[in-house]
Amino acid sequence: MLGRACVGKTSILYRFSHNTFSTSILSTNGMEYFNFNLEIDQNKYFIRVLDTAGQDSYTNILNWYVRDANGVFLVYDISDKKSFRILDKYIALLEEKCIDKPVVLLIGNKCDLDKKDRVITLEMGTDYAKKKKVNFIETSAKKSENIEKAFRFIVELMVEKQKHHNIIEDVKSNKKAVSLNTITNNQNNNDNKEKKKSCC
Repeated sequence: MLGRACVGKTSILYRFSHNTFSTSILSTNGMEYFNFNLEIDQNKYFIRVLDTAGQDSYTNILNWYVRDANGVFLVYDISDKKSFRILDKYIALLEEKCIDKPVVLLIGNKCDLDKKDRVITLEMGTDYAKKKKVNFIETSAKKSENIEKAFRFIVELMVEKQKHHNIIEDVKSNKKAVSLNTITNNQNNNDNKEKKKSCC
């Protein structure tokens, strides 16, 4: 979860995890992990999201944390030009530091604001996403708009990427591709045991 301070990264996480919103949430200092379980098409995925501080003083710390990222929420505030302009910095960080190119979902947060408060239009967000070849969605943590959809979307994209990766590895090695890391309920399994693994 990357973005400038006060764009609503923590609010998005709290809305998804606890279905709550508060204007009194303090800016994140350092890093904080949020863990979720999400079910998609009868498959359960364990998600660990790192909530990062948006202050410039934490940039060096980000270099270490983003290197193993499988997916990234890149968040800006639709009423804050600076939060939009700084996106290039985060894109460059991911390109430079990530071991494997992660799935990126660009999020324009606070879409519940009045039109007079909006400075980054939907078209600007869409055009930027196309330019950078990333996915895009607008959300409102306050109104709970598109929050669950955003999480489902990025997990689906990561799963699809993993499938594609497994197919490529299968062709290269001429071996059976490794299965996705999921918690699956197999009705045909006599012992009815869940297979629990981490997906990201």
